[in-house]
Amino acid sequence: MKLSKQKEDYLKEIYKLQTKKNRSLKQAEIASKLKLSKPTTSEMVKKLETDGFLLIQEKRAVSLTKKGIKEARKVHRKHQLIEVFFNKLLNIKQKNKFHTEAHKMEHELSDEASDKLDDLLNNPDFCPDGNPIPDKNSTIIELNKLPINKAATILFAKTQDPQDLTRLSSLGIVPGTNVSIIKKISKGPIMLSVKESELALGSEICSKIYVELK
Repeated sequence: MKLSKQKEDYLKEIYKLQTKKNRSLKQAEIASKLKLSKPTTSEMVKKLETDGFLLIQEKRAVSLTKKGIKEARKVHRKHQLIEVFFNKLLNIKQKNKFHTEAHKMEHELSDEASDKLDDLLNNPDFCPDGNPIPDKNSTIIELNKLPINKAATILFAKTQDPQDLTRLSSLGIVPGTNVSIIKKISKGPIMLSVKESELALGSEICSKIYVELK
């Protein structure tokens, strides 16, 4: 069943915020981004949780589930492809114009049409703003479930724990970073390869990190 425009907007903006901040979000942050009241946002968050798109954590922190990420990336991909179309093919260079047009059309563009548009544009990797366009064929999993020696890219963390976030930042485990698992130690840490360095990270914290497997 197709989601409402409002739900798609929520999922897309939450996805963009989580990839930017590399953590779970406060509901107030979502409300601010969408320019909506906190009660309105809280009501929609509950609906999206019921639908299986969001996970509400301690202190009402919010994170996308894998199901939510899939839907968010689908809408975000359509938006970015439309931006490329207006910018490259129609030669509309003003960001506010191609962004506004893309926002109007992203909800109406079918999956089939978006794939054909992707082909027409020669499968661009980036939107006019330089942000990566999601690969529709990639798989999203938690880092601890990544097969050994399989390369993946960090998407974002789904935690608000200050100690977890500080450790991830200090190790360079941030969105866009390539990562692979060298070894999984039974009842011990997971050995990772990050930026040509080997490091150990606990299985529990690895379970709080989404990665993209292509």
